[in-house]
Amino acid sequence: VVVGCCRVSDVAPVVVGMVGVEVVLVSFFVSQKAVATLPAVNIFTTTMKVVATTLALNLVLVGYGVVKEALVTRDKASITVLMLVTRGSSAVAAAVVMKVRHGRVSFGVPWHQFSSFAVTNELSTWASYEMLKYVSFPVQTMAKSCVILPSMIMGRVLHGTRYSVWEYAQTGLVVVAVGVMQLEHSASKKKKAGAEESPYGIYIGVALLAFFFACDAFTSQYQTKLYKKFKCNQYQLMLGGNLAGFTLTLAANLHQGWGLVEDAKR
Repeated sequence: VVVGCCRVSDVAPVVVGMVGVEVVLVSFFVSQKAVATLPAVNIFTTTMKVVATTLALNLVLVGYGVVKEALVTRDKASITVLMLVTRGSSAVAAAVVMKVRHGRVSFGVPWHQFSSFAVTNELSTWASYEMLKYVSFPVQTMAKSCVILPSMIMGRVLHGTRYSVWEYAQTGLVVVAVGVMQLEHSASKKKKAGAEESPYGIYIGVALLAFFFACDAFTSQYQTKLYKKFKCNQYQLMLGGNLAGFTLTLAANLHQGWGLVEDAKR
């Protein structure tokens, strides 16, 4: 979370410490669950698999965040080109995994069903890139913890799922924490720059964040609906959703003209 706005040498001990605490907590809770549900011979293996997965996720996501912010804010890379490459490579990866694991490539869901969430998926991805111009990656990462609130609301609307007052209270606390973090980050930037920063950037960033939440919540809940209705697997949704998104983003690129960096389009 903190790598995106600080020097690696300054924050490396903090990141290592945070990941270490996370691994310890995950190991503890998984082992407790495993003791209650698994044979003794499988407890150690299951715990180690979860720990390895946790470490891999942290490594990949932190690296992804640093590169993503650098491409958008420093290199001014075209957002639609980044989205096009992401969707294309994800579709290829899904097809390869399906071929290796299942021996064939299939969608498992009618094509028009993919387009239903592909649009919101592309819009949420665009918003996540665009908001990096107004809020830092650490703030964006922390803010995405709040996505559970719109997901809960969307789950209530689409599936009639009920949540407890305690669950809503926990989500509310995360929202407050993100707000405090953004205010502190903005104040820090002003202090370093030695000049007043336009307040409109924060408002635009918050608006993009809200837009991202709405689109992302619909996408995840609609995918859950397809899982239950068609009994498909994650690779089929990944393949179909990314191909549909690739088509939409390709059309957008053809419409506005190709350019690897934003300045090239002007």
